[in-house]
Amino acid sequence: MRPLSASLLATVSFALTLHAQTACTAKGKDRWSVKTSAPLTSVKAHAIAPAAFVQLAVPATVSSKTKGAKTLEDRYPDAVNGLHEGELVSVTGWVRFIKTASDDCDYHIQVTPAENSDAGMIVAEVPEPDAIHVSDPSLRQQLATVRNAIMADLHLAKGPSKSGNVIGKAYMTFEGALFFDAWHYPDCGSRGVGMQAMTCWEIHPVTAARFAPRP
Repeated sequence: MRPLSASLLATVSFALTLHAQTACTAKGKDRWSVKTSAPLTSVKAHAIAPAAFVQLAVPATVSSKTKGAKTLEDRYPDAVNGLHEGELVSVTGWVRFIKTASDDCDYHIQVTPAENSDAGMIVAEVPEPDAIHVSDPSLRQQLATVRNAIMADLHLAKGPSKSGNVIGKAYMTFEGALFFDAWHYPDCGSRGVGMQAMTCWEIHPVTAARFAPRP
């Protein structure tokens, strides 16, 4: 990830101050403690190709009738393709769209394998790094660093807008906790804006983001 220049860092810091003044106070109810926890150890992330990511099976304990036991505040215990929910994973692709969620201020990021195709879209989320939304201070620091870097790398000095910013030329790696968004299952596609999500699996929270060599 490229270091921020002094002037850009000042711009980002000012933008964050303004953002904090109008920050969302809402936070989600569904599995919120799961969505805002992540591996903080130095373990290496398991890199997953986008094509393999969208093919990850639904956890065996998820039920479409109960929307995946949406009140469950633990990780799903099922092994899926050798992985478990909560493991540190990474996905690399083209950033096509990003917005600040109007309810909880998550950065909602849509990533696709191809630069000019909506197929295979994957969602990555970066929560608001304050005590209202995230209880772990160490994770809050990670999230603040990630959001600052995304603002700088995507030239969004005021942060992503709530209506969204269309991005097309950024090829990036997103690293964080593997999370199954059971609330939307089986209607996983509805999680996308302007394009269909291909899976209810996502990276949430994102704990690192960086540019990757273009294919």
